[in-house]
Amino acid sequence: MHERVRNQIENQTKVYATKGNKGRKELVLNERDWVWLHLKKDRFPTNRESKLIPRGDGPLQVLERMNNNAYRLDLHKSMEF
Repeated sequence: MHERVRNQIENQTKVYATKGNKGRKELVLNERDWVWLHLKKDRFPTNRESKLIPRGDGPLQVLERMNNNAYRLDLHKSMEF
């Protein structure tokens, strides 16, 4: 019975992942690509003093790809902490 329940949970997890990722595409950037950075008020409070200030900043160049989801960007001097 435990094996059957485990299989059912794994199958439902795959179904949820398939439906949740519907319409998304995987984007893998390379070094020297240009990207547009979206700032969060929590991460850069000095740059986002009001919710009316635009969230985006860029274009910024990718310096290093750490993995498919983490990149090192060439930030402006005002963004470095």
